[in-house]
This record gives sequence, C-alpha cells and structure tokens, in this order.
Amino acid sequence: MRVAYHREFQVRDELQRLSVEHFLPLKWSLRTYGGHLRRVQVPALNYIFVHSSQQAITELKMYNKELTNMRYKMNVHHDGSVPADIMTVSDKEMNNFMLATLHADHQLKYLTYTDFFEKEGRKVRIADGNFMGVEGEIKRIKKDRCVVVTIRGIAAVALQVPFDQLEFI
Repeated sequence: MRVAYHREFQVRDELQRLSVEHFLPLKWSLRTYGGHLRRVQVPALNYIFVHSSQQAITELKMYNKELTNMRYKMNVHHDGSVPADIMTVSDKEMNNFMLATLHADHQLKYLTYTDFFEKEGRKVRIADGNFMGVEGEIKRIKKDRCVVVTIRGIAAVALQVPFDQLEFI
C-alpha cells in the first residue's frame, strides 16, 4: 500500500493496534532536533506492506480514519498502461525483502526500481553474515558490485556483501 508522505508511522501504529500483519521498511538518517544532530529511523519508502485480503483492507480504509492515507498500488506495464488489478507481492518475495532490510545499516542502500531495470544479473544466495539466506542478483550499482534484492515494480535494495559469502543459484 502506498502511504501519504509523513503518515507512515501513523498508519503502522494503527495497524499494530488492530493486530494486522504488516511491514514498514526503515532506514537510519541523521536529523537535527533542537540544534542537536541525532541518528533516527525513518521510513525508507512511502509504502507499507499489509498481509491481508483486499476486502479486509478496503474495509479498514473505509471505516478507520487513521488508515485513510493508504492507497492501493496498481500494476503498471512498461508501455505505461495501468490495468485494473492491484499489485500483490508473493510471500517468498516479501520474506526475502524483509530479511534483506532487517539490518538497516551501512551495508544497505535503497534504490529506485528504474536504477537497474535493464541490467541482467546472476542469481545468488548469501551464505554467511547478517544477510544469510537472502536471495538476489549480482549487479553493478555505481561501479560497486552488489547483491540486489527486489520487489518487482516497487522497490529494491543493494547489499554490499563480500564475494566469499555468496553462492550461485
């Protein structure tokens, strides 16, 4: 679900209160508060992933004032046409993305999906370290070799992982 900017935490808190399974990707950022520089977690994207049926989500949006800021993400084709179906993410793809973004540190960089759309990469699995079990593709991002983990059409992250921790799939 797309969330209006600066409403991500409000939506997350309400979904937690209602015990609705969800995931909000976060990243670390430096912010100034009262003249003091602080390292805080902020939403990495203006998306929140909700694990529920379309009917249940629609009812939540209609009857809960705190959740009116959520919008469905629609599938978009390469020619720019927008079909009438709502974008969904498979459990396998979501779990892989969550595992990759669980450790929001310096080894992780969020990408816009178009940054690497045309590039082909070799499929790998991370066999050791913080990101063990994550599957992605090796791609070059700004002259660095990274493991890129995607949610097709929505988001991607680039992980800087030592080559000896990778196994080819």
